[in-house]
Amino acid sequence: MPLSSSSSNNETALPSMWKRLPQWMNQLAWAYSSILPKSTSHKPNAPSAFTDPQHIHLFFPPNPKQPHTIWNGIPYLAEHPWFSSIPPEQPGKLDTVSYTEALKQIPTAQSIEFSGWGDPLEHPEILHLVTQAVQLNGMVTRIHTHGQGTWDIEGLLASPLDHLIIQTVAHRPSLYSAIVKTRQPLSLFTHREEQIRQLINARKNTQSSEQKKAPLFIELSMVLDRILLEHLPDMIEYGISLGVDGIRFENYIDITTEPPSLQTLYDTQETWDRIWPSIQSYQNDIRLELPPIMPSPHSHKKSEEASGLCHDPHTQVSLSQQLAVRPCSIQWAVPTTDNSIWNHQFWNHSDYSHLRNAHEQASILNRSLSPSSLSTPLPLQCVYCPKNSEHYSPLHHA
Repeated sequence: MPLSSSSSNNETALPSMWKRLPQWMNQLAWAYSSILPKSTSHKPNAPSAFTDPQHIHLFFPPNPKQPHTIWNGIPYLAEHPWFSSIPPEQPGKLDTVSYTEALKQIPTAQSIEFSGWGDPLEHPEILHLVTQAVQLNGMVTRIHTHGQGTWDIEGLLASPLDHLIIQTVAHRPSLYSAIVKTRQPLSLFTHREEQIRQLINARKNTQSSEQKKAPLFIELSMVLDRILLEHLPDMIEYGISLGVDGIRFENYIDITTEPPSLQTLYDTQETWDRIWPSIQSYQNDIRLELPPIMPSPHSHKKSEEASGLCHDPHTQVSLSQQLAVRPCSIQWAVPTTDNSIWNHQFWNHSDYSHLRNAHEQASILNRSLSPSSLSTPLPLQCVYCPKNSEHYSPLHHA
């Protein structure tokens, strides 16, 4: 090939390479962070490596018609002050045209999650939102559902959705009621279970025909506390009997007490060692993810072992239904300020700086249950947040 032709091709290719350089840097930084020991993954000035967000979280607030929900192991309690900044909204509040434009503001995003104390599947255009995310940037898509509504099973399987996580909470109606605090355990439990069986059967029929995409990954989300931990093998058997692909377990967190209640699983629990032999044999049958273990209020573990682990303020944009931006996906550890996706400096907003600084300090200082001892205080909510605690590792799959 003549030299002039090669030179011309290089001149054309170089601008394209430079344009993609920030995204490559993000991918390298995130991969590097994820393989480092947790104690060194967030050193001072580490956020400079994260030049653009990688993940989008679309937050669905509680629906007043479905008050009995749980998410990340945290029951929604409308009367509690911590939830006062999350006004209840009806499904379908999100403007889909604005949503599409908002996605264009985050061109480096590789994945999007639809979740919250509300139910994304109650949004009348949720599958359109999923399709838009895939078409715009090929994003990996994930939906969390409480399963209290009626699913469009055919639409779910035909959509480009990658991952459906169903909040079943427990394997018996009575245990479900004890965790979610509902007076209608049987009707809600049986309705959800029947929909799961219908979805699994429909997926089998779809897989038997010609299929152009990977099958929808279906996973249960169940809660563990000191009582339910004794039922762990039965909970796994329940998931296997339904035919789901995996189960992720969440640690129960009751935010009405400080620190979390005695129901919560702490790092001093000896029960884990006793329970291991009974569940290791299931690893080949179903994907299992055990819950994050909370630091004991009476322990003095070093912070590098159990804090400064949250990646949200470094990698994620959490959007409300009004497209306000938060660096915290649970949205309770950040002051409600005016940071909109339409602000071109949203990624460098003071909310992000506040949480980044707090987590960086916590990752290199001894953990303190008096967060005010840090120059940038780690919010108390962060101390007991599941995103800021280690998963109990051998069965954990990221």
